[in-house]
Amino acid sequence: MEYLGVHQLTGFKIKTIKGRRPTQYGSNKLVRRKKEFEAEYILFTDKKTVLQFEEQDYYTHHDCSGTAREIQIFQCKDMWKRIFENEWEYPTADTGICW
Repeated sequence: MEYLGVHQLTGFKIKTIKGRRPTQYGSNKLVRRKKEFEAEYILFTDKKTVLQFEEQDYYTHHDCSGTAREIQIFQCKDMWKRIFENEWEYPTADTGICW
């Protein structure tokens, strides 16, 4: 896995924006009734570059908004493929894209 900086995304095209299906607290059961998914991953057309949004650590950034996110950009063909092909665990995001 190779990490990139934002400036290295120049010229890249977005393939899709994916979310992540949450699990119920205290169990491994997937929540089936949730219909809206926040953006968590942006996959690019090179089939290896992933931009990931992560929640900020509230102890470190205690004055931040609840919607503030940290960004990680990396290249990993296996992770890109797993996120892209698994529509159940990583559904297409349809909300929370306007941060």
